[in-house]
Amino acid sequence: MLSKNLLLISLIVAILSLTVILIEVIKRPSILWRWDWEILFFELTNGIVNHGDTVGMDIIIQNKGRRLRGTVYIVIKIYPLYDKETVIFNSHKNLSKAEKLKLKALDLMRGEKRRIHYDWIVPKDLKEGEYKVIVELWSPHLLHNGPKKYRFHYTKWKEGKDFHVFKKVIRSKKSFSPSTK
Repeated sequence: MLSKNLLLISLIVAILSLTVILIEVIKRPSILWRWDWEILFFELTNGIVNHGDTVGMDIIIQNKGRRLRGTVYIVIKIYPLYDKETVIFNSHKNLSKAEKLKLKALDLMRGEKRRIHYDWIVPKDLKEGEYKVIVELWSPHLLHNGPKKYRFHYTKWKEGKDFHVFKKVIRSKKSFSPSTK
């Protein structure tokens, strides 16, 4: 009787262990590949720009996988601030192959961090307003149209960075100072 109970307890523990592993695989399928990436830092170098100006983006990524080294492809998307459906810029769709290759971080060792910088020139025809930048880390299969396209990590909407586009302001040489009476 004791051995049957012990066998039943062992079976229950094994099923629970497999369930935990299955939940982790569902949450992050990259575990099966042993590659994993994370965005550690993301900032815009300027938040108020005019048409024709540059919005600089500084991104620090880290190889958090279990493989010795790996490569990741960075995709940058820009949306109007209150419109998650309209993509103004998508680096994967709007850039040439040569420009996309500059957004590929090659051969990062396990645990290694790398800084990526990208400059986006604000188009002359872009409406004035507020915009949000989102960054995604993809397997290089997306870039090379391979079979295993997988998004490892991304900045969620709240984590995205905002910038404002204004028309160039013509400043008067006269200065105005309010009365202090």
